[in-house]
Amino acid sequence: MDGLAALVQTALAENTFSEQLFACGGRRGDLVKLLWFDGDGMCLFAKRLERGRFVWPQVEDFYCQLMRCHARMGQSAAVVDVYARMQRVLHERLGIAPSASSRVLYAELLGDGHANRPPIPSALGSSA
Repeated sequence: MDGLAALVQTALAENTFSEQLFACGGRRGDLVKLLWFDGDGMCLFAKRLERGRFVWPQVEDFYCQLMRCHARMGQSAAVVDVYARMQRVLHERLGIAPSASSRVLYAELLGDGHANRPPIPSALGSSA
């Protein structure tokens, strides 16, 4: 469990002692582990399928769904944060930028051309 928590903290740069639930899959696709801090201690739930494999969403699709959820809750700052994280993860792990459809979704979620809409954050920083 400690190794999985360390992996979440280093690979995702996330605090495992937050209220978030982290899902990790095994290499063969037949195992899923859920890591969650319930305020009292770290919990680890695991499920291994006897037949078949878990179907994981694509990285970019996941972030787009997360942006939609934050937008529905009126959390535009969280939408900006999630988009920036998506950019960073796609760039660092896959060497790509978000797709055109993700950029359009980001702009739409923040309000159809409002002048005070935050700019699309750059994951590449000042060195790009």
